[in-house]
Amino acid sequence: MAHKLTLEDEFLLTLLKLRMGLSHIDLAERFCLSEGTINNIIISWINYLYLVLGSLNIWPCRDIIIEHSSREFLDQYPNNLVIIDTTELKVQVPSALQKHSESYSSYKSHTTLNGLLGVDPNGGIMFVSQLFEGSISDKQIVSRLGFLEVLKQKLLVGEILKGDGIVPDKGFEIGKELGNLGLQLNIQPFLKNKVGFNEYDVIKAQTIARHRINVERAICKIRRFRIFNSIIPISMFGIINQIWTVACLLSNFQNSVLNAEMTE
Repeated sequence: MAHKLTLEDEFLLTLLKLRMGLSHIDLAERFCLSEGTINNIIISWINYLYLVLGSLNIWPCRDIIIEHSSREFLDQYPNNLVIIDTTELKVQVPSALQKHSESYSSYKSHTTLNGLLGVDPNGGIMFVSQLFEGSISDKQIVSRLGFLEVLKQKLLVGEILKGDGIVPDKGFEIGKELGNLGLQLNIQPFLKNKVGFNEYDVIKAQTIARHRINVERAICKIRRFRIFNSIIPISMFGIINQIWTVACLLSNFQNSVLNAEMTE
């Protein structure tokens, strides 16, 4: 098929779709093309970027992670390599009742797709899961979307070591699974209305919360791709996993969350 735009302009068009969330109609007007051609260009480039960026090894070696971690982080968690959290994207309500039930998130009170991210102590994304229906629990998403399997493989090749730690959100009840791998779960203590908590619990809660902010800032960087600001239409379901992955990986080319002020 003959290209009506240069490859550079096609790439720019795709980035405008991701970053600005521009409609196909808007892009068609800007580039003097039909909406069908705009759609074909975006799908082709998203699939290409998904293959190219997806081939990159985004999980740094253990020594590299430690070398680039802050002194404060290393003093408090010298063996912690990964901070994990999930985020949800609002999607159009499916017409099928079963799909609606599977996609409904009680947390968002809306139908959503849920994805898991793993970041290093500097907020660099080192694991991206596929998206799953919003009704899935945090524990299920860790086991069903490949994160535990990735940890097993990293242990086998020595990229992480037994005794290394994972910092999750408090909703991740995966201590047993990590323990079976010889890894630690560094979870923030739940202090509200807790009887008998001590000063150590308070300090631990504060320090873990301070480090967990990096994964929230990493999610904020992805959210700045405005394609996710509106409800994802059903027509995009066939390519939303690729769009999600590409946006996550492109965010690694932006400034570190430690050097950039994140805003919603």
